[in-house]
Amino acid sequence: MKHVFLFCVLIFSLLAICNCKNDLSPGHVTQTEAGKEPVQKPEKPEVLIPEAVPPVIIPPEIITPETVPPEVLPPETIPPEEVTPEDGTQEGELEEGETETDEETPIIEITITEPQYTALLQINELRTEIPSVGKSAEFIEIKVVKGGSMEGLYLYSFFNNGQDSFIYIFPEIDVTAGEYITLHLRELESCSCWDELRDDLTISGGVDSCPTARDLWVSGNTKLLYKTDIVYIQDVNGKIMDAVIINEKPSASWNSNQARFAEIAERLFNAGMWQTDNGKIPTPLDAVNTSGIGNNSYKTVSRYEGRQNTHSAKDWFVSNALTPGLPNK
Repeated sequence: MKHVFLFCVLIFSLLAICNCKNDLSPGHVTQTEAGKEPVQKPEKPEVLIPEAVPPVIIPPEIITPETVPPEVLPPETIPPEEVTPEDGTQEGELEEGETETDEETPIIEITITEPQYTALLQINELRTEIPSVGKSAEFIEIKVVKGGSMEGLYLYSFFNNGQDSFIYIFPEIDVTAGEYITLHLRELESCSCWDELRDDLTISGGVDSCPTARDLWVSGNTKLLYKTDIVYIQDVNGKIMDAVIINEKPSASWNSNQARFAEIAERLFNAGMWQTDNGKIPTPLDAVNTSGIGNNSYKTVSRYEGRQNTHSAKDWFVSNALTPGLPNK
């Protein structure tokens, strides 16, 4: 019994000690502990668990800067063309009175003169023989195919004596289509050899002048056209406008100055101004045959008017009538 009693007392003492520790409060603090500042335990943060709400999906086309989180917005950039200078004008915008040029580069004004409309001329009739020197002149008649200015057009005729082939520069005259121009190749004695440069076509004298056509004169008294010859018109840029080759004695070679004749004939062929039937460079046999003229001053080398220009001997015939300034017969 004694042992049972002691065991119970021990159990009771242990239970008392445990209750004292659990019931400890500021009132039970000792004087030493009361002098100390009580230690406050940190409060646990209140954790709020939000309700599960489905995210709001905004279509891309209506997304605005307000609906996009700031961290995903791209940095704001200003295109170079939208940068506004300090003077308030936009780049590329000109101020009043300002021209669109670099201030450091001087302005060079270039005035371009429009080229004058050039007439299209065609050789129409040639007179190679005259009855007497000083009373009449050889001539080359020109027909205007397309109207315009004759300024800058040159006439060439090859001479049997090997002289320079240039003979005339046409003056600055506006001519009309269908007009006839007679270029007399020498001046006459005691005649009014006036160039008809304007609208009055009656001022020029001479046996072969025409009051309804334009008459022009080459100064001097030298023979410039022969029955064996090459005549062509060329513009200021070297382009050949029309040509004719005539030969008094058709043969396999030119009668004289053979190399020079062959050179000019080849040039006309390459320019498409004198053709052959076989497509080769023209020979003396491809020229207009003038052997029927002889010394007859009334016969001329004339073009078949109204036909297409084939740039060959087929376009020409020997006429028995002079028609300067008039249609060929």
